[in-house]
Amino acid sequence: RLTVDRTAAAAFETDARIHVAPLHASGGVVDLVIVIDTCSIEVFAESGVRSITDLVVLGDGCRLETVTEGGAAFEQFVVAEAG
Repeated sequence: RLTVDRTAAAAFETDARIHVAPLHASGGVVDLVIVIDTCSIEVFAESGVRSITDLVVLGDGCRLETVTEGGAAFEQFVVAEAG
């Protein structure tokens, strides 16, 4: 499953919640594209078939955390600045 958990943002906003989308790993591999800008996060999986888009409030103490479950691991993690 694909999850965006914004409950830690409750101190900054009133609509902080957990969003979940089903996820099907093809051959045990999941490709994710995560796009973050000044006020939103978008997470795309399965070539865009699954996605979660959410607003974010950036400020002191904000962080992005990626977590896997069930023995899964990140094969590659690339961060690039848009420009």
